[in-house]
Amino acid sequence: TVSMKNYLMISLKGLVVLSVLVVAMMIALELRDQRSLQGQVEYKNRLLSELSVIAGEELADIETISGNLTQCLEALDVVIEDMADGRRSLKKRELADKYLLVSQKMYTSFFPQSGTYEQIISSGSLELVQSSNLRKLLLDTYTHLLNRNNALSRTLDDYYLVLTNTFGSKITVIPAEMKTHGFVYANKKIKDFSVDDSFYRSEKHLSVLIETRNLISNYLNLLERFAESYGRITVHAKEEIGS
Repeated sequence: TVSMKNYLMISLKGLVVLSVLVVAMMIALELRDQRSLQGQVEYKNRLLSELSVIAGEELADIETISGNLTQCLEALDVVIEDMADGRRSLKKRELADKYLLVSQKMYTSFFPQSGTYEQIISSGSLELVQSSNLRKLLLDTYTHLLNRNNALSRTLDDYYLVLTNTFGSKITVIPAEMKTHGFVYANKKIKDFSVDDSFYRSEKHLSVLIETRNLISNYLNLLERFAESYGRITVHAKEEIGS
């Protein structure tokens, strides 16, 4: 009948209109999701770009600290070798100078900047990183290496007290006051000193120097791992941003 046809026509038009509305809503939601995802990707890339800049700063700090600790190793090697026969061949001033260098520089630990990485984690940006190598590298650098650094740097700082307590009664060095830029990393000069070289016949003093050397060497190896990781982070982050 006519009325039935009209009803069917109206129903069909209603279904068409409803379908159009549903499709429009789905398109709108899809566009919103795409815009949201694009914003998240852009934020992730900004964080990675910032992380690359920080990695460069970290490499500069590592180079400075590694240089200091390498000087400590060289000084310790000279003193340890000189103590091997139980007789002092070094001049007392040279001995005092090397002790001052070690006691002033062995505790210049590395403190990684992890704020940007924590933002990457808290914002969920790590899940948007396409490179599995970069994700693994970030996790390794800011969890495994960071934990090792916290433990080893604390051990090194604590052993500094062992070194100075052991040699405090044998070697006294008064450094000249220095008010230059970068005071912490600057080479100190001797103003006055005294050396009681009886410790040359002490196995305890020799063992403390050897353990100090071992700890510094281990820390240098860790800094080398950090430097390698930061270099790779810079490369992979640029690749991720450009992809």
